Amino acid sequence: MAACDGIRYDIPYYAHPVVHTDHHISFRKSLYSLPTKYIGKTVDVRGDSALVRISFKDELIKTHPKLPEGKRSTDYDDYPKEITPYTLRNAKYQINEGNKKHPAIGDYIEFLLSGTYPWHRLRSAQKLLRLAEKYGHKRTAAACIKAKEYGIWDVRRIERMLKNNVEENTVLSDFPTLFTDSPRFARDGSYFKNYN
Repeated sequence: MAACDGIRYDIPYYAHPVVHTDHHISFRKSLYSLPTKYIGKTVDVRGDSALVRISFKDELIKTHPKLPEGKRSTDYDDYPKEITPYTLRNAKYQINEGNKKHPAIGDYIEFLLSGTYPWHRLRSAQKLLRLAEKYGHKRTAAACIKAKEYGIWDVRRIERMLKNNVEENTVLSDFPTLFTDSPRFARDGSYFKNYN
């Protein structure tokens, strides 16, 4: 829709989602985080082409940049500090489970759960363990090695590799020490503190 002067209107969208236990709301097929105290509450959301503004009882509580569908905007300060010890124990458990299946799987999980906020990727680690059970430990390990080789850090893409049988060229006997370097686009948690 365009105004009389020919400039297109930036049409906003509105929603009233509930904040899930993972601290996120779903808005137009993307996820946006909120602080712990809003879990279980219904919030008001207004999104346009640039920003997603979230309010509770007519008070603006959070602003995120507008994301494409399927993406996630997480402010790690929304998570309570006291859950960190539990999460670190859970991360070690996931890594050990991966190592039981194959060292390449354990190393990939260790990478996924590295950093200050490991709970953000626990679901990805759990999904990778399930893929190993579904497609076999050796195939999943080969996919992890190939993913590292091509700079892929997304478990969904590993799943696609397994579905399409494109991991088979990897030689497991050549298994290297994985993830000696940080991924190309890795960012420290403070990088994401641009929005209040």
